Amino acid sequence: MSLKEAILRGDATAVRALLAEFASRSPSASAARDAGVSDGPEEGFAAAVTTAAVLGHVDVIQTLCELLPPPHPPLPFDIAADDNVVLRVAAQEGQVALVRYLCGLPAAFCVAPGARRNAALVVAAENHHEDVVRLLCALPPERGVRPGARDNQALRAAARSGHAGIVRLLCELPPARGVDPSAKHNDALCGAAGCGRTEVVEYLCQLPPERGVDPAVEDNMPLLLAAQSGQLEVVRHLCELPVERGVDLTARNNYVLRCAGAYEELLKYLCGLPPSYGIDPGAYPMVLTIPASYGYLETVRFLCMLPRWRGVDPAADDCDAVLAAAAARHDDVVAFMCRLGPADGFPSQAKVFLLREALHNGFTSVVRNVCSLPASVGVSSADMRRLLHDASKNAPVAAAPLAAATCRAVLHQALLWRGRRRLLTLRVLRESGHVTAKRCVGPPAP
Repeated sequence: MSLKEAILRGDATAVRALLAEFASRSPSASAARDAGVSDGPEEGFAAAVTTAAVLGHVDVIQTLCELLPPPHPPLPFDIAADDNVVLRVAAQEGQVALVRYLCGLPAAFCVAPGARRNAALVVAAENHHEDVVRLLCALPPERGVRPGARDNQALRAAARSGHAGIVRLLCELPPARGVDPSAKHNDALCGAAGCGRTEVVEYLCQLPPERGVDPAVEDNMPLLLAAQSGQLEVVRHLCELPVERGVDLTARNNYVLRCAGAYEELLKYLCGLPPSYGIDPGAYPMVLTIPASYGYLETVRFLCMLPRWRGVDPAADDCDAVLAAAAARHDDVVAFMCRLGPADGFPSQAKVFLLREALHNGFTSVVRNVCSLPASVGVSSADMRRLLHDASKNAPVAAAPLAAATCRAVLHQALLWRGRRRLLTLRVLRESGHVTAKRCVGPPAP
């Protein structure tokens, strides 16, 4: 067995025997080659030591440090090589016993716990190794560990990964250690909010104001990031903070509604808040279009059934919500919105415009639903005849010819149904080649 194999296997006894055997020989090139460390500082040997640190082979590394002490070990061995890579990987893997041993080596080994700008502390925080973080922070300051280094990267990494224990540990260190929860424009709070780390957000927001944590930083950035990623619990907590914390749901013209548009439950929560919170669904016209385009029927229903003074307009932006749902083929949303009448904010004139756009774009679901409505909440027969004439006269640009022809057939059939000329309806549809179009729309309500 070579020395590298013994190191990788974690066999400290074999490592000790191989090193003793090598020491009894003359340090010739052939002897070094037999020991598995030929040609000077061999890369394979260093990689084997690093792998042993990853696997937590404390006995092996302890044996190497004992039998190959600096400054001139008989074999090429440097436990502090590559800016203390062995310590870094041990911290990254949570090998607390090995980290403790390495940090306790004599100064001659040159192990620096704060090497590479406290990389060992940062990777331990990123990977949820609280014991390693605690051990490193407990070292004397002269060992170089600075918890506040790199703009408090260790704290920010722990906050994003959701380890509340490490966040609490770092924030409770003495002020002299330089930990600042508000570093980099409250990046710890913003990162935790965007990643949905509710426990971390709660802890940071309850810190005393003098620590600098500001939930309303940069126009309520934590709230916007949480809404953008659909983190309902974080949004709920931020919205329920005391008024003095400054969280403003109306910032940037209710921009939080735009961020939450792709998340059904979150949007319903925000729009269902009491008026005292200041949320105004009507301030952002896309508040209805986004859920309609995603096919969120219950959210669309919820928004459309809000009191009219809340400002949600189903016909806003030239009926964009209905057309977006039709383009995405969410027929259930289309059917619901088309049934809305003037009392719900969808006047008949807007239905005329909607039907014209549907004929032009070949949105059969819109045509079918609008034409099946009675004239009182839909489109009058005179308007339907005018639209049919215009649609037949002007060739569509955006729609496929078959879809546009089907829409015209459905509209023609609806007019014939209104005239109660059923036999003529079937004959005209058959002659026009639309024998199945009669199934697209039933007789309109009286």
